[in-house]
Amino acid sequence: MYIFIFLILIFLMIAYGYDHSMVMKWDDQIILFFEEVRTPFLTNFFTIMTEIGSIKFTLPFLLLIILFFMWKRYFFESLFLILGYVGVRQFNFLLKELYERDRPDFDSLIGAAHYSFPSGHAMNSAAIFTLITFFVFQKWSVSKPVIISSSILIALFILSIGLSRVYLGVHYLTDITAGFCSGIVWFFMIKFVYLWFYKNFRQNY
Repeated sequence: MYIFIFLILIFLMIAYGYDHSMVMKWDDQIILFFEEVRTPFLTNFFTIMTEIGSIKFTLPFLLLIILFFMWKRYFFESLFLILGYVGVRQFNFLLKELYERDRPDFDSLIGAAHYSFPSGHAMNSAAIFTLITFFVFQKWSVSKPVIISSSILIALFILSIGLSRVYLGVHYLTDITAGFCSGIVWFFMIKFVYLWFYKNFRQNY
């Protein structure tokens, strides 16, 4: 609960202050830094990561996970994966419409539609990949070292998706940070509801 509240506060601070002159200057400098360190290898890597964070990858991947869960008769978890995915995308759309922040006007390497804040790639990947990891740990017994190492790898994976958007020039770092915060907040909301329903109605599934 403390983490949940902390992430909400961080999001609100960024949402309130991203158009402050000092924050905007900091955001601009970070994008310019990434432009200066661009290399063919990094461009290929971050282009792949941004594709992984897009609906072209996340939707088919999620469908495969849901089919596997259905095959294992994890109907309850499959339902919450669907709710989590559809919900976070709609939540992100509403936030973008609320804040209407324009995208960076720099040397972007790819095109991007809609508003900039918060990052959909960061928000969606943080929510969905964390939710999948949570369900895997819920349904299969794994050792603590495996949980820790897997969590670190998943966190680095999600972080790479978010940073790819800054590197490619289509998001500010504040967009990414707010996206991570709101994505994890959404994960916690789905987790809380799931655990409550699982505790009270699991005998029906």
